Amino acid sequence: MDVICAENAAISHYFWLNFVNLVDIIFSLSSLIVEIALLVYVKRYKIYCHSNFRIIAASICSFFAVHAFCILLVQLFHQFQWRFGGPCGAVLLRYQCLMFRAPTLVAVIGFSFNHLLFFLDRALATLKPLVYEKQKTQYGIMGVIVTWWIAIGLSFYTFYDNEMLKPYPYCIVTAQASGPRLQMIYLCQIGFNLCVLLGDAALKKLGNRRAKIRDRNISPGRYALGEQIQLRENQITTAWLFPFATLHTTVFLVFLILTTTYRTMHTDSTMTPQHVAMLEALHLLVCMYAFGANIVNFCVYIKLYNERQMKAEIQNVSSSSDIYFQMFVKQLEVPKIV
Repeated sequence: MDVICAENAAISHYFWLNFVNLVDIIFSLSSLIVEIALLVYVKRYKIYCHSNFRIIAASICSFFAVHAFCILLVQLFHQFQWRFGGPCGAVLLRYQCLMFRAPTLVAVIGFSFNHLLFFLDRALATLKPLVYEKQKTQYGIMGVIVTWWIAIGLSFYTFYDNEMLKPYPYCIVTAQASGPRLQMIYLCQIGFNLCVLLGDAALKKLGNRRAKIRDRNISPGRYALGEQIQLRENQITTAWLFPFATLHTTVFLVFLILTTTYRTMHTDSTMTPQHVAMLEALHLLVCMYAFGANIVNFCVYIKLYNERQMKAEIQNVSSSSDIYFQMFVKQLEVPKIV
């Protein structure tokens, strides 16, 4: 135990690890603040979106919240114990560490599968809008439940045979037994995310082409305001999916590639300060991705709400014009003389 405490002391005094931990705290706290602001905004300014889209959006926001909250807790724990705790204050048993870290892996795996759910939802809305409009809420709920169970199941698969009572000088996701399995999961996620990104790009291109055809062929006799609003909302949310997917791929995929490469090159399980700092620096990319994705979500919701308000105002003006026109016609009617 004395050796573990000595390693913990060396880690706690390493400047770059402290710097990365503080940046983790800033990004995690910022993500939670943006999510709370988005929740308040959604409650105050409600718009119509298909229930399945809202359920999937709530799921990805939940993954972001879980990741940010757990990272915030574990990094605050480290900083507090290093400054105010005893020599072994930050030393945790494996099962204690996993109470903080396991939910972050659930979120990391869930990001990819929730991204797939978004793609499937937008693909159906683009290819079969009438069929999509009639879909029941149970399909979105089932998709989200499957996504969470897959994320939890893969996380359990990664950690289930670790030495749960073994102390570690620093609380981190991987241990000697779980490292190879985690690396395999990351490798699978790289291919998985690349395939979904290609699908997102094709979907965006198809949506833009169909929007141009629809706008060119529309006629006053076939115009239906409600249908146009729904089509426009589908167009906005589908257009949002590609920037979200690009952010997901450029930041999150870079994290997967870099961390897999680093773990392949550094198979030594010794927790040196430099090794721990590098792993935490790589995971900082996930915190940055979550913060950026929450900003994108907030901006898209504001755009959807403004679009909806603009359409509603047009509809109100049109209805008022019809009423005034009917009143004017009645005033022009000449009464018959009997």
